Amino acid sequence: MVALTDVTATAREIRALLDAGDDRAAAGLLPDERPYPLPAGPAATIGATPS
Repeated sequence: MVALTDVTATAREIRALLDAGDDRAAAGLLPDERPYPLPAGPAATIGATPS
């Protein structure tokens, strides 16, 4: 582990934006998603598809 970051305030802001119907602004506060490399064996076990 490198660090812990409290994202409570950001989560509350995202929730408020979603409640207000501003999905685009809420999405802008989310981090970029990155694929997690998963070996073929475990991927097959859980039914994951390769990225």
